[in-house]
Amino acid sequence: EFRRVLFRSLLVTDAGRVAISSTFFIGQTGSGNQSVVSNGGRVSNGYGSIGTVASARNNQFTVTGSGSLWDNNGGLWVGESGPANTLLVSDGGTAQANLLTVGLNASSSNNLLHLSDGLLGVTNNLEVRRGTMQIDSGIVTAGSLVATNGTNSSIVFNGGTLAVQNSTVQNALSFVVGNGVSAATNQLLGNGTHTFAQGIVITNNARLTGNGTILGGVTVPSGGTIDRKSTRLNSSHRT
Repeated sequence: EFRRVLFRSLLVTDAGRVAISSTFFIGQTGSGNQSVVSNGGRVSNGYGSIGTVASARNNQFTVTGSGSLWDNNGGLWVGESGPANTLLVSDGGTAQANLLTVGLNASSSNNLLHLSDGLLGVTNNLEVRRGTMQIDSGIVTAGSLVATNGTNSSIVFNGGTLAVQNSTVQNALSFVVGNGVSAATNQLLGNGTHTFAQGIVITNNARLTGNGTILGGVTVPSGGTIDRKSTRLNSSHRT
């Protein structure tokens, strides 16, 4: 077990295990660093930081393959102060954290949280502050989803499942579920409240389900579906 670790590159694969009791830095001061957990490898740590200082850019952490896991017992920052950093969770890999922020500090921008047939679990806040969360496929679960930094807070929900207890999306953009081709599900958990300042659009082959209250305009083009038995819409904003 390591107490505090800075990696320029790391490969954990097959039965490999890495345990860090404190913060795990990926590209703390440098740029272009790559770390990969694959084929059932596992990394556990306290906090995780990709691109720690303002000059740390273009660093990437990838979790890929069934059984692969990155377990952050504390927070996870995709771009703590540096720009253009990426977390990719793909092909059955899993990342989990107590809380997760994309683009934590003011100097951090254009960071990317990308899910492609992976699993992401966030116990508390999942905040897209300075960058993009892109869901192509797989499952994202979180206590709450927050995107309130204007157009700097971008959510691209192409497909897969997003399941959260509460949502606050105030980024000057409609919250669009699905790309009109891939299957996409927005699941409301725990009877929470979901505020979409510019409304929510349920596209073709997309579905809104679960238990909760939506505040904001709701648009359902042809091919979109709402489970009306369990989803409550604020009637004054319903379209």
